[in-house]
Amino acid sequence: MVILPFKLQKNIPLTLFLILLGAVIFEIFYYFSINTTQNRNLDNSIERNENYRVISGNSVDGSDIIYESSKTEEYLYSGSGIMTIYSQGITDAYKLIGYFESLEIIPNSTDRYLITKDPSTGQLLPKVRLIKDFRISPEGERLQTALAMEILDSDKTQFEYHQKKIGTIGDNGWQSLEENLKQGNVVSVLLKRKTNSGEALRDEDDNLVSARLVLRRKNEPENF
Repeated sequence: MVILPFKLQKNIPLTLFLILLGAVIFEIFYYFSINTTQNRNLDNSIERNENYRVISGNSVDGSDIIYESSKTEEYLYSGSGIMTIYSQGITDAYKLIGYFESLEIIPNSTDRYLITKDPSTGQLLPKVRLIKDFRISPEGERLQTALAMEILDSDKTQFEYHQKKIGTIGDNGWQSLEENLKQGNVVSVLLKRKTNSGEALRDEDDNLVSARLVLRRKNEPENF
């Protein structure tokens, strides 16, 4: 049996503690350096544009990216959740941005309900009715959900050039939409508002109605 000097035995716990502390510090540094690199590589186009700040998302096609922008007049789909606006003397919902969950069939209707989750809380957001076929509501409002694609990699500076207008859901059909919209994709919805009052329009079951549905991609897709 080898007997260590008393002083060396006394310093063994301190030595082990310092070794473990160094290992922990290294792991923490490594973790943050890796995550910083990943976040830096999420979307190079957004990094080049100082108007954007990526909140979350790392898909190759950019379909799950949530961002914030101080220039909301140009980047209308900034942020997440359900948002309100003050108009004509009232405050009501006007925009919704969330993770796509599903399309719910509405009995005896060609429409669908859009089911989404709040990216911040994980909770379901209010249902939104997507209108497939053009019609006039009982209040005299023109109803049909327009369809568009937000292009994050666009180098344009004005909002209208950041989105590709695709037409309407009626033009493309549910099958085409479902092929291009997967669970976890970010969708933005501009809600239909009553012309006379500015109040958000709701259907007979008190669900919000969509004026425009916008998908999100880094580059313009070829098959849509």
